Amino acid sequence: MEWTEHLADKIPGLHRFLTDLASVEVFDRSVVIAAQALLGLVPLLIVLVAFLPPELADVIVARFEAATGMDAAPVVRTTLSSDAVREATGWVGLVIALLSVTSFAGAIQRMLEHVWRLPHQSGLLMRLRGLLWFAGWLSVLQMSSLLERILDRVLGAPLLQLVTQGTTATLVWWWSAHMLLVGRVRWAMTAPAAVLTGVTTAVYSLTSDLWMPRYVVGSIAQFGALGLFLTVASWLIGFALIVTVCAIIGHAYVTSPSGEARVHRGPFRRKAAGPDVAA
Repeated sequence: MEWTEHLADKIPGLHRFLTDLASVEVFDRSVVIAAQALLGLVPLLIVLVAFLPPELADVIVARFEAATGMDAAPVVRTTLSSDAVREATGWVGLVIALLSVTSFAGAIQRMLEHVWRLPHQSGLLMRLRGLLWFAGWLSVLQMSSLLERILDRVLGAPLLQLVTQGTTATLVWWWSAHMLLVGRVRWAMTAPAAVLTGVTTAVYSLTSDLWMPRYVVGSIAQFGALGLFLTVASWLIGFALIVTVCAIIGHAYVTSPSGEARVHRGPFRRKAAGPDVAA
């Protein structure tokens, strides 16, 4: 115990990180985010592929495959044809699928608010804000996917792909924290968590190619169609766990004495971008 307390005093933010790790209920928050993603993003992927032009649909499927390491094309194009999906859902189904994504945004928002000890904001405006966040998030990810494919064809350097994806993810999660927290936390305070989340999720996505295909084949062989569902759910839980833990680490760092001093010496030290938040 004495060694742990001594280590917590030496490493900036470690004591606060351990405290937040227990109070935020990391695994429960991650499961909620993963469940909302599974119920919102996966059906939306199928519906968008059915309604969008084939060229844009191919980009969306490629992005999903690049992130998860799964070969999703046979499922969304062969098993579920575009005509069948359009006939079954219609435009009303498309609107409902888009609105269901706001639950995914709300789950991430609640996690961030819990980490930063902020009161929860809800209502129609927050629903619309969540939908706007998702539209921007999806658009940036699609542009990032196109850029990665171009760089891969021209240069073919895996390290460059990691840098590109990590930079894009960092900017996306930095903007996401500001968007979902409604500007209640300064940009500089959320920057460390955004960098850590962007780099870690990029590594997680790129390394999924190494283990996800084998995991998918094994799960389908053992559980049938249910195995595919379990595989996607497991990947999403891992993704949500990374996002949650990175948010806690970033908060613990910037609210520690040494971390807060470094933040206030940075280029965003003015309070015009929003108030400081410290637990």
